[in-house]
Amino acid sequence: MSWPPISKIDFSIPASPKPRRWLTTVLKAIVSLGLLTYLFSKIDARSVGHALQSLHIGYVVLAWVSFFGLQFVGILRWQIMTRVQGYEHSFGRLAAFYFVGLFFNLFLPTSIGGDLGKCYYLAGSRGDILRAMTTVLADRISGMIALLCIASIALSAGGPVMVPVWMTVFTLGGTALLILGLLIPFAFPGLLRRYELPYRYWENPRFMAASLVASFFIQLSVVIISMIIGQAVDVAVPWEFYFVFIPLVTVAGMVPISLNGLGVREGAYVYFLSQAGVVAPQALAFAVLWLILITSLNVLGGLGWVLMSRPVNAVKT
Repeated sequence: MSWPPISKIDFSIPASPKPRRWLTTVLKAIVSLGLLTYLFSKIDARSVGHALQSLHIGYVVLAWVSFFGLQFVGILRWQIMTRVQGYEHSFGRLAAFYFVGLFFNLFLPTSIGGDLGKCYYLAGSRGDILRAMTTVLADRISGMIALLCIASIALSAGGPVMVPVWMTVFTLGGTALLILGLLIPFAFPGLLRRYELPYRYWENPRFMAASLVASFFIQLSVVIISMIIGQAVDVAVPWEFYFVFIPLVTVAGMVPISLNGLGVREGAYVYFLSQAGVVAPQALAFAVLWLILITSLNVLGGLGWVLMSRPVNAVKT
C-alpha cells in the first residue's frame, strides 16, 4: 500500500480556524519579534556583523559537518522507538521522514509541525497516526530526560553562573517529574498496562536504555559543537562553562512563549555568555551562527521532501 507524496497534502487554511490557536501563534510571533528587536536595539548590529565577517571558516565547516552527522544519531534513536511499535522501515527511509520534519520546521510556528510531518509519513496509508505519534513523543521525551538531567547536574555543580529562579524551578522540577514518570511504571506496571502503545516501551527496557544512551550522546555532542562555534567567533570561555550554559539555554528555548524558542534562545546566549566576560556583539554573533546552522539543516530537509515523492509501504509486525 502507498500514500500520496507530501506535495499533495492540502495545507490550505480552514474556513473557520480556531481563534485561540491563531491568537497563540500571533502572540508567540510578537514575543519573538519583540525580543529580537530588543536585542538588536541594545547591541550594535555593525559589531555583530563584524564578528560574523571575521568567522574562522574552518571551525564553521567543522561545526556544520558535526551537527549534520549528529542528526543521524537522532534518526537511530527514533528508529529504536519505531521498532518497539512494530515498524520495519529502513534507516534510510526513516532518515527521509526525519529530514522532512526538519523542513517543516521552516514553515510551521512550532517544532511540533515537524513532528506532524514525521508522523504522517510513518503512519502511511493505514492512517495509524496514534502509533506513529507515540514513537515521536517517546523520542522527544527521551531527549528531554537527557537534556534536563545534564542541566540539573550543571545547576547542582554551581559556579559563577547566575541562573534565574524560574529556570531553576523548571529544570529541577521537570527532571524530577520525567524521572518519576520513567520509573513508576516499572514499580506499578498496572498503571500503564491498559495503554498498550506507550506500555510497550516499558516492556522493552533494553530499547529504552539504548534510546537514553543516544540522547545523552546527542546532548553532550551539542555542547561540544557549541565549543567549536565559540572558536569560530573567538568566544573565549572555559570549556566547562559550556556544559553549564548550553543545556540551560536549550531549556530556556523549550518554554512555550515564542516561536520555536526564537528570541528567547538568543537572549539566553547573550545573558549567560556576558557572565563569562564575553562582549554582547560576540555573544549575539554566537547565537546567530547557531541559528544559521539549524536553519541550513532545515533547508536541507527539503531533499527528504523530494525523496518522499515516491510511494512507500509501511510494514508492521
